[in-house]
Amino acid sequence: MNLDEVKAEYAKDGRVSGETLARLRDYLRTSPDPYDAITAAGDGAAFMLVPDLVGFLDHDDPMVRWNAASVLFNRFRVLELAQRCLKMVEEEEDEIARGAAITGLGEILPLVENLGLRSRMATALLSILENTNELTVMRGDAHAGMEIALNIPRNERVPASRLIDLERDVKPEVVAAFRKKFKV
Repeated sequence: MNLDEVKAEYAKDGRVSGETLARLRDYLRTSPDPYDAITAAGDGAAFMLVPDLVGFLDHDDPMVRWNAASVLFNRFRVLELAQRCLKMVEEEEDEIARGAAITGLGEILPLVENLGLRSRMATALLSILENTNELTVMRGDAHAGMEIALNIPRNERVPASRLIDLERDVKPEVVAAFRKKFKV
């Protein structure tokens, strides 16, 4: 399957045909390296393949886990996976995959209606940011998740293309607004 065709079809038609979705689903299920198919599912807004993508959060390859987390939590914002996202933040050993889950918390958090889960998710972001034993990149991902959850416009956020300078980039007013909005 030519995965570029999925993206081109979506760009041309604003949707992906059932035939293409079936071929993409089969590719996801049979490919020894599903990374590119996960990307194509994300690029093609193939939300109906979420059940097939979820299993990749437990894949042996951390880059596959990262890509699945990026699509499911950050691009698709699958609310039903909020607890799975939090679990990945708490248990994932690979830093890159965990980082995708951390920013994913920020994407999903505003959608969560269960107050207990919402509080645990917000507390996780705040705890990571404030934990000096966390890697700077993880703390930066937590800060990015907080900015996303607060709906701070992208051009006013710390650029994702550079490592965060915690002293310069973390604004007390952003942390205070996050604490107030999410009651943590």
